[in-house]
Amino acid sequence: MKDVAAVRNFLPQIYAVFLVTAVLCYLTSFGGFFEQWNGLARKAPVVRFTTFSVLTVFLAVIVALLTITLSAKAVPCNERLTGALMRVLNVLAFVSFGVMVVFALASAPLQRHYLPQLGYSTCNALKGNPSVWFTDWVRNPDWCVKSKSLEWVNEQARNAEKN
Repeated sequence: MKDVAAVRNFLPQIYAVFLVTAVLCYLTSFGGFFEQWNGLARKAPVVRFTTFSVLTVFLAVIVALLTITLSAKAVPCNERLTGALMRVLNVLAFVSFGVMVVFALASAPLQRHYLPQLGYSTCNALKGNPSVWFTDWVRNPDWCVKSKSLEWVNEQARNAEKN
């Protein structure tokens, strides 16, 4: 029963951590994760790939699952249920670490292999690039102009469509 009381005292902090984590994941790159793939699907003129944006999906799920598990322990729920939730949480944390390592090693080679096949050229000149955190790809190599922004590339593409 002592554990249940300790978990109940900790719940307000874990709920706050969950909310802050969810907001930060969305603001930093979770929204960008879906935007990247949407840009590829609609053949956007420029795509910026953030290498670790997929990890925010795992981070958000891990924190949500931790919140659910601690809430179940505070009720208290069936020990088998909370044990199963803890096992899933441990597996997810291990898988997330593995995905992080694989993405860190494979992201750049996969981009260099597949994006040219989709009609994209690498661009290291746009504003904010180069960086270890993301890479830019443009459909027209002429739009890769030093210190220009992604918005400028999109504007050039719209102007080219009008002509």
